[in-house]
Amino acid sequence: LTKPQFEIFLFDSLNGAYDPWALNGNVSGASSSSSTSTSAPLVQPISRYWINTSHNTYLTGDQLKSNSSVSMYMNALRRGCKCLELDIWDGDRSAVDGKPLPVIYHGRTLTSKILFINVLRCIKSYLIANPRTYPIILSLENHCSLEYQESMVENLQNILGEALYVPDALHAGQLLPSPEQLIGKVVIKGKRPPDEEEEEEDRGDYRSGKSLGSTASENKKQSSRDNDEEDPYEPSGAVPITSSSTTTYATSNKKQPKILPALARLTLFHGTKYKNFEISLREPTSHMHSIGETKIHKILGKQSTSTSSRSKLVDSTSASSLTSGNSTHASSTIYNNGNLWRQYNANHMTRTYPKGARVDSSNYNPMLAWAVGAQLVALNFQTSDTPLILNDGRFRESRCCGYVLKPPGVMPSSSNTAEVENTSSKNENTRFEHYTQYISGVAPSPGFTASGIPERWHPPLERMTHHKEPMKLRLRILMGSCLPKPSGAKSGEDIDPYVKVTLFRVVSSTGEEDGADEDTKGLLSLKEESIKTKAINNNGFCPQWGNDDDNMLEMDILNPEVAMLHFSIMEQDLDADDRVAEAAIPCHRLRLGYCSIQLYDLYNTRSGPFDFASLLVEIKHAD
Repeated sequence: LTKPQFEIFLFDSLNGAYDPWALNGNVSGASSSSSTSTSAPLVQPISRYWINTSHNTYLTGDQLKSNSSVSMYMNALRRGCKCLELDIWDGDRSAVDGKPLPVIYHGRTLTSKILFINVLRCIKSYLIANPRTYPIILSLENHCSLEYQESMVENLQNILGEALYVPDALHAGQLLPSPEQLIGKVVIKGKRPPDEEEEEEDRGDYRSGKSLGSTASENKKQSSRDNDEEDPYEPSGAVPITSSSTTTYATSNKKQPKILPALARLTLFHGTKYKNFEISLREPTSHMHSIGETKIHKILGKQSTSTSSRSKLVDSTSASSLTSGNSTHASSTIYNNGNLWRQYNANHMTRTYPKGARVDSSNYNPMLAWAVGAQLVALNFQTSDTPLILNDGRFRESRCCGYVLKPPGVMPSSSNTAEVENTSSKNENTRFEHYTQYISGVAPSPGFTASGIPERWHPPLERMTHHKEPMKLRLRILMGSCLPKPSGAKSGEDIDPYVKVTLFRVVSSTGEEDGADEDTKGLLSLKEESIKTKAINNNGFCPQWGNDDDNMLEMDILNPEVAMLHFSIMEQDLDADDRVAEAAIPCHRLRLGYCSIQLYDLYNTRSGPFDFASLLVEIKHAD
């Protein structure tokens, strides 16, 4: 290589700190962010995957008075999201035929309304353009009366057609289907008609709650209720009155089902109220929980006291998850709710969502939910804050197809992780075979990128990464290249960039910290460590930070399969510093050596001014 070629290679994605194989998928070089172009078919049950999930997908801004837009669903899908939320309410009637028109908006707020049928048309257009997409999950928060639910069923069937997945009642008690089995399908998450006891309990919960009113006090009460569980609005008893040609609804004191049976038959994931995991583990695999941000911490702050659940965990749950590998420590944490939750999430689904107090549509950190194996960690996609950047980095691993296989560290041993290991081993052998054929001249000659590097070349097997064991690393920021102006502006003064690097990790308490006792052992908490380089004045083209120790972060990573690194390029300003570019990398996909960090804009793209934006870093084992 000549010196210019070597310089190009240093900053190229093939020399990326984020394992190039994880980003580039299979050796054929297929490049569809929405297709099934991952390095391995997703053949495990869908509960074994993290799934890219949106919260209140329709909103363009805050939770109280912003606009709702159909385009937000397309934006989320193009960003790799595979679980969309629809809050559906009774709307007006069609001026043409008088049929009910369900609408989507944030109920009892000043947000604008969009038609349910238009959102389905948007999703259908995406399916037409991407027929091989992995399944799209529609999370229906159904507040409609029975008459409007009939219209929902008609719209779902007429618009989605064969793409609508209809569960088979004969297989209700078995493992959930795999993403591979659901390619090109739309799956419904909602509620089925509860039994009489459960319905009466839900009825009491709803009537005791306060609605979103115009005062801050009422909003606070409603948000505290929402933190416990997202339950569909129960319309006051709607009783069908059938005439010769039409069906209308009147009010009655007779108790009626909240969910139309025809809609329930389309529902694969049935939302149920969380009580404790001893009960949840006995439920069918199609039953799932929706847990608010605040309740995540409450659940993880409790210990299990059930003897039966303890014995079950000893037989089937991995004791090493999220620990430093010390067997004594592991055995002392085996009975906490974190382990029970991971066991539940092996075969069941969990959706988490932001607390109601986040009216500005800010996001919570998804790390804790991921650490316990929650699949559907819902975030506000209209807000590109640090949690959403972490989400982008997590799902970039699978070429943004929206599904990432949960690593063994967050899976109990009973969930057949051996099959996962075998699949991974086969993929690595295939990679290495292709690489050896290429360098020996047997494989077809690849094409070349604009930078002169073979587009189908991949690093040898020993450079492929999947860190599992605890490790201590040192990361040093060396220099940047082609850093854009804030928001990709084409004009303006030269920027004064600096880099902030943050390590996010989930740790398990030993019970030995100051003020701690035996009851705190094994409780999970989120920790973060960060460094900030000095600012380089008037140089966004090639800022250099060199070997200064102030630019070095020492990392003690106990569980690389969950921990993540966040890189944020900032411009120093007289008032508030501006965000320039971002990147996030899962630590188990981190490569060592002199590597590049590919930087992205706030919309998770590398285009225009961000085409060549990157950092050069040194990552090595600590002495």
